[in-house]
Parts: sequence; C-alpha cells; structure tokens
Amino acid sequence: MFIPLPRGSLYEGEEGCAIHRRFVALFVGARLQERNISVEFPLTVEMVRVAPEYMDYYALRPALKAVRSGIADALGVDASDTKVTWHCLQAKHPTSLAQGISVAIYP
Repeated sequence: MFIPLPRGSLYEGEEGCAIHRRFVALFVGARLQERNISVEFPLTVEMVRVAPEYMDYYALRPALKAVRSGIADALGVDASDTKVTWHCLQAKHPTSLAQGISVAIYP
C-alpha cells in the first residue's frame, strides 16, 4: 500500500510526528480492514520512503519512526515488539508529487 504524505520533510519535530503517526495508524488500519486481512505474527514490514532525493542513511530510521509507530498501532503491537521485523528503504522518484511511503507487510 502507498501512504501519501504532505509535501515537506518527514522529520518535522514532535507535533509533526504525532500527526503522521495518527494519520498512518488510521490509514493502515482502514486498509487492513477494507481488504479483510487478518494479522498473524511474526511479520516483516517493509517501509520504502519515496521522494525526489535520497535521505542520509542515518536519518532514514528516525524519519520513519512516526510511520513505524503508526503501523504498529494499526497492527495492535508495540513498535519495539520482536514479533515484527522492520526494514527501512528508499526509492527515488523524479517528482515531489509522488512523495510518500510504500508499505509492504509479509508473513
């Protein structure tokens, strides 16, 4: 599933992170419900940041923290739970209109 994000940085401070977390939790929860997907653990969650430019490797994980927390909320687990393996990746897209996070959840 692709989660579109508002233009600008993903790393926007406390208030921005809380907004992203709530948005992602609602978005992912709705998608799981709409597709009637039952969640069985352990899981692997792959988050791919899609943007016009690559982000520094060390800034990627903190930038995706709100997204990770939102997905964990939608799955009903803590973001640090060992039942879920998290992968953070990046992809470059030439236009900023396609900026967002691509999320894949695998058993």
